[in-house]
Amino acid sequence: MNKEDLKLYKAYIENQITGKFNMSKIAEDFGISRTLMYYRISRIENGNQSKIKTCSENSRLDCLWKYKYKDRFSIIPDNRKKQTVILLKGIIREMKAEGFTDQKIAHFIKRNRATVTHHLKK
Repeated sequence: MNKEDLKLYKAYIENQITGKFNMSKIAEDFGISRTLMYYRISRIENGNQSKIKTCSENSRLDCLWKYKYKDRFSIIPDNRKKQTVILLKGIIREMKAEGFTDQKIAHFIKRNRATVTHHLKK
């Protein structure tokens, strides 16, 4: 993802955390239409599908992390606010559904395994 897309996604996430949800303002600030804004956000949330498809089975989880989850995780603020925790739980659950083990998730997000297990139980 390019830096402009990451800035857009960061603004989107910050907007979700604050609860304002004024998407028209974000699109206007970046000088793009709302349709294009949502397209770019979905590209980040779904990852780079063409690169994910070319990954071998052995490195599949590494590729998924690199091309789908890494950018999304890097944007989430490192605090314990309710919305931040909800976003973190969402990413952890998606990773678990993709076949990541608790230990592998903990390794990638640099948290301990108990934290990952705790978020999966709730």
